[in-house]
Amino acid sequence: MIAIMSKEISRLLKRSSVLIVLLISPFAISALAILFYINLNIQSMNIGILNLDRDERSVITVTFLMRFFRGAYLEKVTKSNYLQKLINGDIEAVLVIPNGFMEKVYSRKKSEVWYIPSPHDLQLSIGAYSILKSLFEDLAGGIFVDLGATKSMGGSCIRRMLFSYKSYPSPAFVSKKPATERSFSPPSVAYLWEPQKSKELNFDVLLSPAVILLSGVLAILTLSIHSVIDDEERNIMEMYKMGKISPYFYAISNILVYTTIGILASSISYVIAFYMSRTVIDPVIRIPVIAMISLTYASLGFLISVFSPNRSTANLLMIFFLTISILASGNFVAVSQMPKISRGLITASPIYNANMIFRKELLFLGVKISREMVITLLWSLGFFTSAVLSGRYAFRRW
Repeated sequence: MIAIMSKEISRLLKRSSVLIVLLISPFAISALAILFYINLNIQSMNIGILNLDRDERSVITVTFLMRFFRGAYLEKVTKSNYLQKLINGDIEAVLVIPNGFMEKVYSRKKSEVWYIPSPHDLQLSIGAYSILKSLFEDLAGGIFVDLGATKSMGGSCIRRMLFSYKSYPSPAFVSKKPATERSFSPPSVAYLWEPQKSKELNFDVLLSPAVILLSGVLAILTLSIHSVIDDEERNIMEMYKMGKISPYFYAISNILVYTTIGILASSISYVIAFYMSRTVIDPVIRIPVIAMISLTYASLGFLISVFSPNRSTANLLMIFFLTISILASGNFVAVSQMPKISRGLITASPIYNANMIFRKELLFLGVKISREMVITLLWSLGFFTSAVLSGRYAFRRW
C-alpha cells in the first residue's frame, strides 16, 4: 500500500497543475463567494428584538426601530430563548438593546445597538446588517432627546421624546457574538488557535468556513477523477494485477493520497483566512471536520474515476458534483428560500453540515454540534466504504 501511495504522490508532484490547483482554489472560491453577495436582495426576514435595557424609555426606542423593518417579520425574544432560536434558524438575526442604552443616549454618550446573526442563511443576515448599519449611521441623534431640553415646546411626552437634536450622537451598530461557554478545554498548544478575546464579530470571518472546505473539495475532485483512468492508460493497472496487489489496498492508497491533498488545500485556505480576516477555528474541531470532508470527496473522486468510461464523462461528473457542493454549502443560496424537498436534501449533505459546524464554532463557541458531526462522519464512512469496495470492480473492468 505504501508503494502505491508513493507512486501516486510521485505522479502528482511531477505535474505543475497540482501546485496551481492548491494555490488557486482558495482564491477562486473566495471570488465566487463575493460575486454571490454583491447586490444581495433582501425580501423577507425573521428578526428577533431583545431589549436588555430596564429603562422605560427603551420601549419607545424599540417601537421606533421596529417601524424600519418593512417586509420583515419581527418578534420579541428573551435571554432564555434567543440563542436557541438563532441556532435552530427560526430567526435570521437578533437586535439587542443593551442594558444602560437609554442612559447613555440621554447623557449624550456614544451608545451601541448589537446585531447577532444566525448561522443559517448567512447571506440574508449579512444583507440585513448592511441595510441596518446604514440606517443607524444616518440617524444622527434622531429620536433621542433630553426631555429637559424640550419642556418649553409643549405637546405630549412622546412628541417631546421624538424631537430631534443633532448634538446627540447616533447609536453605533455593532455585530456581536453572544457570550457562550466552551463544552471542552482547548489543547494547551495548537497552531493558529487563540482564545476568544473579543465578542465583536467581523462578517468576513463567517464567509471563511465555506471557502476553507470548498478549496479542498475543488482540489480533490480536480485531481482525483482521472487517477484510475491514468493508471489504465499507462498500463499500471496491469502491473498491479500481475503483482497480485489487493484491489482494496489499491483503492485505500488512492483515497488516502487525495484525502491528504484535500487536507493540505483546506489548511492553506485556513492559513490565508487567518491572516486576512483573523478567522480562528479550534483545531479540535477544524482538523477532524476537514479530514472527514476530504475523505468523503476523495472517495467520491475515486468512484467517479472507476465508473467513468472516459475522461469526458469524468469531467462532466466532476463539474456536476462540484456545482452541487457549492450550492449545498449554504453560502451562496438562501436555503430557507428553496422548495421543501431541496431544502431537506441540502441540510442533510456533508458539506452543509461541515460548514454549519464551523459557523457555529465561530458564532457560538462551544455550542452543541454533535448532530452535524455525526451526519458528516456517516457520509465520510459511507463514501469511503463504497469507494474501497469499488476497487474490485476497477480491477475487473480494466
